[in-house]
Amino acid sequence: MTDSTVLDTTPAWLRELDQRCQPYLQAMIEFPRKVEQDPETMRRSMVQAGVGIVKPFPFYLAAMKERAEPGTKAHEFLNENEEEEAAHWAWWIDMGKAYGLTERDFEGVTLRPAMQELSDHLDDVSRNAPMPVAIAAVNYCIETGAAVMTGAYTPGFAERLGEDAGRWVAVHQEGDVEHSRISRELLAELTEGDEELQRRTAESAVRTYELFFAAMADACR
Repeated sequence: MTDSTVLDTTPAWLRELDQRCQPYLQAMIEFPRKVEQDPETMRRSMVQAGVGIVKPFPFYLAAMKERAEPGTKAHEFLNENEEEEAAHWAWWIDMGKAYGLTERDFEGVTLRPAMQELSDHLDDVSRNAPMPVAIAAVNYCIETGAAVMTGAYTPGFAERLGEDAGRWVAVHQEGDVEHSRISRELLAELTEGDEELQRRTAESAVRTYELFFAAMADACR
């Protein structure tokens, strides 16, 4: 698909949202570059992001799937995504081992305020918000951000970690790009003709990026 085709078929409000979110994505590129150079910061950020985002992420998807109508594109997407995410926490633990972390390091963790606020936000929208508003937060933002950040590691980073430790990075460099694409399609389809829902969906995305950036900046301090 060409860039012109994407522009021709993407609703104007969603193109505008993409532009509003770009500064957050560009700013978040600094985080993987920083932690790759500083093992202590990597360990600290892995514990916070792991407990605050990675571990509960399948539960956010499950909560949304429970509210999606079976047989719909949204339900199918969330179901497949949840199945794919099931093993990702174990892969995150494996990545941590490359930095001297053990599974016990992720137990009994007190999240820092910024990460707790993001985690609470994702939990709330996944359970209670209209479906496109929830998808905007959980999939359009978090999975797009994950794809961008994992893509910012230096070439060969996942390979240097090793097969087990590098699996989480390698998978999210590829899989989250696809999830991001499908989430955009769903945002367009689920809000078609409803300007108020489009507005709420856009605000959900921007607010989530604000929280996501703040949480990662604090975790990588």
